This record gives sequence, structure tokens and C-alpha cells, in this order.
Amino acid sequence: MANKKINKKDIGKLLGQWSQEFAVFVPSIENGVATMSEWDGKDTSFLDWYRNTVIP
Repeated sequence: MANKKINKKDIGKLLGQWSQEFAVFVPSIENGVATMSEWDGKDTSFLDWYRNTVIP
């Protein structure tokens, strides 16, 4: 799926597919330690944490 454009209406389907293939690292706000976790494909709040705390 590299370099393939995704329509906005297909994002939910894409996230559902990714949830079957990927896990996420969930950071702890208290101590910064990240643990590996399964992802339901719906909750994207962890992305907000990265946007607000991780410098690219």
C-alpha cells in the first residue's frame, strides 16, 4: 500500500485493516515509558499524544 492515495471515505476501512496487522506503542503520560498494545482500529487518541509531544 506504499504511496497510494486514500479517499477520506475509505479511512475507516483502512484503519480497520491496519488494526488486524499492527500494534501500537502506547506511551505513559506519567513516566514516558511506552508499552506495546493491540489496537482496535478506532481509537486514535494516541496520535494526538505523539503530535503534541514528539518532535519530528
